[in-house]
Amino acid sequence: MKAILSTDLLGSALSRCYDACEKKALESIVKLSFKDSKLLLSAKGAFSYYEEEMSTISVDNDSEFCIKTVTLLEFVKYISSESLIMVYDEEKKSCLVSSSDKKSKLALQIAEVTVELGQMPNYQVEFDVDNAHEFIAKLNYASKFCSNNFQDYPLTAICCEADIDNFTIQSTNGPYYYSSEIKINNQQNAMQIFLPKKSASILKNVFHEQLFDKCSISHRAVLFESNNCKLIFFVLESNNTFPDQVSDWIKKDSQASIKVSVYELSKTLKFFNGVFQDASVNFNIKDNKLTLESKQNNVASKESVVVEECTGDAKSAYNAKYFLDCLESLQSSWVNLDFIEMSTDFYLCKLTHGETLILLCPTTF
Repeated sequence: MKAILSTDLLGSALSRCYDACEKKALESIVKLSFKDSKLLLSAKGAFSYYEEEMSTISVDNDSEFCIKTVTLLEFVKYISSESLIMVYDEEKKSCLVSSSDKKSKLALQIAEVTVELGQMPNYQVEFDVDNAHEFIAKLNYASKFCSNNFQDYPLTAICCEADIDNFTIQSTNGPYYYSSEIKINNQQNAMQIFLPKKSASILKNVFHEQLFDKCSISHRAVLFESNNCKLIFFVLESNNTFPDQVSDWIKKDSQASIKVSVYELSKTLKFFNGVFQDASVNFNIKDNKLTLESKQNNVASKESVVVEECTGDAKSAYNAKYFLDCLESLQSSWVNLDFIEMSTDFYLCKLTHGETLILLCPTTF
């Protein structure tokens, strides 16, 4: 088989295959399937499967073989020609890749492995994704609120639930809880699944150029697809459950509420975090004002933050860096803060904007 391919198209497709398999250089294998003047690239990771179809400039025969992703990718990035020539010898089980000017050549031995998706069940939930940027951003922020290991907190996955109108994304690591909704139009059954934490970064890396526009869900897998790409995540089958008590906490009345500029609050918190390493900042809501205080060794600081609205009284301390992470995850100019008293001097801070809600425990936790 002899094929002529666009260097840029092949390089981009190989990069996405590499990203979809978590960039494991020693393990990443790509299957190249030439058929009907098209090239289908397939790759499989620990919990993901990716395939992409691209056009060829020319190909004389249908063929299929597997090679090491990183080796071919590095060669494609190295050569400067607009096209490359790929020659596959089925008898020798080898592939010769060269630049169009024949100045650069690479001989590859075919990998004796199988890259197959296997039989997948029918998808019970399907919906169009109108804003893939928003979808990826919210899933990516949710991953930051996941537990890193079971010793810290048993839930290490992102909880996703689709119903008729909403796709809900939730995560928690114990002291922090994140929830956000995306409007969808789903005409099928409601379903809850748990995605691996790393799936958010893979989605972000794979679809930063060409975005997906459809999502399909089964009990075993979640499929994201665009015109010529498919990315599948295998659903975690562990005993993940989402804590029911979170819903009860959210419904509790707050002792104090404020509406404040994210810019103004972030600016003050960044100041505290710069002056005091790993700063614990006291939030004092009283007399229609928000005052922030912190001290460390022989240094102390006190700042007032202008608020749009303010009711009630509350006083609690929060980690400045974690609070900044929460504010960034809201992606808004304004934030509503509600301080919920769980016990004496123990206030949960509920941050809300639009369809996104975050709970943050005080530093005394």
